[in-house]
Amino acid sequence: NGAHVQSGSAVNWANFFPEGTHILAMPDWKQPRLFVSAQPRGLRWRASRLFPATTLLARVRRWLLRGWAQIPGRTRQSHEPYILQTRLPEMWNRNALPVAALLGTPGPAQKLVVQFADANGIVAGYMKFGESPAAMRRLEQEFRVLTNLPNGLGPGPLKLKKIGTGLGLFLSAVQGSPLPGRVAPCAHTMRLLHRFQLGAE
Repeated sequence: NGAHVQSGSAVNWANFFPEGTHILAMPDWKQPRLFVSAQPRGLRWRASRLFPATTLLARVRRWLLRGWAQIPGRTRQSHEPYILQTRLPEMWNRNALPVAALLGTPGPAQKLVVQFADANGIVAGYMKFGESPAAMRRLEQEFRVLTNLPNGLGPGPLKLKKIGTGLGLFLSAVQGSPLPGRVAPCAHTMRLLHRFQLGAE
């Protein structure tokens, strides 16, 4: 609807979409968690998968939200300055634009995760961004840990870069799909808990 996009978060996510981008909020604009570039619709569907879900019930809810996200007329237009215009890392071999931005848990160390994809919706990489001292310290620590890991054990740390008033950690894309979270503890854990219970009686 062309409205100016506002954010109640400490991190201004709107700065990470090009000006004029039509954006959809999930689950809604009252309590947004994920912001998705609305065009084209096929790209919107792929990008909305970034909405977090581990349990079966949460994955069903995410699927319903992703379907709801395809309904026209629920978008707003960003008019914020795009601070990544001259800062996109050169490590990606294809043109990539931000297609989704996921807000982390509110608090002193809140971070924003921006997903970049090419015109076909293929994910090129990610950027984690933080502005608070606690968030920037955690990004620096994550960069050191990932740098020391053997190749293939996680996302590749591409660059740690000053972005505006914060710090951005650029990461390569990881191939594959996340494993679903376990709802119940495994049999070994249940046996161990049973032994603890017998010992306490």
